[in-house]
Amino acid sequence: EEVYELDSNKAVTAYFVETKHVPVVFIEEASDKPDLKLYVEQEQRTFRITLRDSSGLADNVIVKISTDFDEEKIYAVIGAAVGHSPVRLQLAPLKASSRKASPIKYGDKFDEVLNFMKANKQPRVLIYTKLLHSLKEFENLQKINVMLCRQDIDKPKQLSLFFGKEDRYLKDLIDKVPKEDIPASDDVTWKFCLLNRGKISQILDSEFPISKAVGRSVNLGLAEVPVKGSGRLCSFFCYSGSYLNSVRVPGIISFSEKESPSEFKKQLSSLTGVEIKDLNLFDDSMFPEPFSFELLQENPLAEAEMPIKFENYLGLSST
Repeated sequence: EEVYELDSNKAVTAYFVETKHVPVVFIEEASDKPDLKLYVEQEQRTFRITLRDSSGLADNVIVKISTDFDEEKIYAVIGAAVGHSPVRLQLAPLKASSRKASPIKYGDKFDEVLNFMKANKQPRVLIYTKLLHSLKEFENLQKINVMLCRQDIDKPKQLSLFFGKEDRYLKDLIDKVPKEDIPASDDVTWKFCLLNRGKISQILDSEFPISKAVGRSVNLGLAEVPVKGSGRLCSFFCYSGSYLNSVRVPGIISFSEKESPSEFKKQLSSLTGVEIKDLNLFDDSMFPEPFSFELLQENPLAEAEMPIKFENYLGLSST
């Protein structure tokens, strides 16, 4: 509300504005004061929009948007409100069914979306996603989902990695993984792998084409692999009760034939954080056999050339 002190000797103009609830009269002096008529008309075209973070990690933010704003101004207002570069934002309206609509493409007009919101034909909510690339670049990228297998987390974490036409091999993807997700270590290296029913079935070569890894039939993982010179490798998984009830994340461990079964079991328990009740070996048919080092003599060495395929899996039965 703005209050002006009126001089009785000056002419004044009154504007009658209809609202949904009560009539409002704006009085303007015939001077160099702000144009209140223009102000009222602008306010009638302005409304509040709720901004909702697609990741769910930030609180909702409310901004004022006008149907007069062009696309550049809308992105600028929203970028300032959420603390992110306007050119690296992806926006998507919320449908009346409370489901996220298709994202607004680069260069698309906001006219229809804003008019629908203004007319209450759809919720006044925009879902925003903070991008690492500009929206224009992002729309030319492809996405591949990778399951991160780390022994210090309870369940595999899905990573969405975006790559361009210049990225051809898995070695080009490793730089797309956030460094905090794959901490550096002298004991292990990070390798892409194939997952088969929740178990690591193959460690892939860094020259493996990305085009072959994209598709529903391929379950791509990223796992810790013991460094070279650390013995033979074994793919393992943890289960409770039945082998169908997998717990924690699958992994790869190295072992030496010189180890005793009790030492190996203690090493597995320390790595997984699981109290182990029993060990069994499974092939692809998931038929169990009692564990013995003799059955693992043909397993690949850590210094073997990639790709490495596992013929069997070590199942850790937890208590």
